[in-house]
Amino acid sequence: MSKTLSPRLCTRLDRLAAAAEAEWQDVLRRQQTALESCTPQQQLLTAYRARLGGSWRAGTVISAGEAQRAALFSTASQDASRQIAAAAARATTQIESAREALAALRAQRRMLAEALRAARRQSLNTHENR
Repeated sequence: MSKTLSPRLCTRLDRLAAAAEAEWQDVLRRQQTALESCTPQQQLLTAYRARLGGSWRAGTVISAGEAQRAALFSTASQDASRQIAAAAARATTQIESAREALAALRAQRRMLAEALRAARRQSLNTHENR
């Protein structure tokens, strides 16, 4: 009984690993895009809150309705900021998971390539010995 995998099996396993690798690369790209989109969203909220705070500190007179809307925006922007931070944390976690999975798959594919070379060598040796 042979200790090496057949070339055909190695090729099939490599194709499966390649498909899984492509899926993880797609996950990695999507999560990196999600993480990158968090920064401008957070900057926009921060800039608007700073402008709103600046108008309060400048002593600008505003109506009660405007003050209520500003307070509502302030509360909503804090909630949005927390949601953006949570989304960034999830994306970062998913990026790390994808990187770990990709590293494992690449190691697996290297081992399969070596197993394929060994199987082909054994096959050649078997044919030559006949």
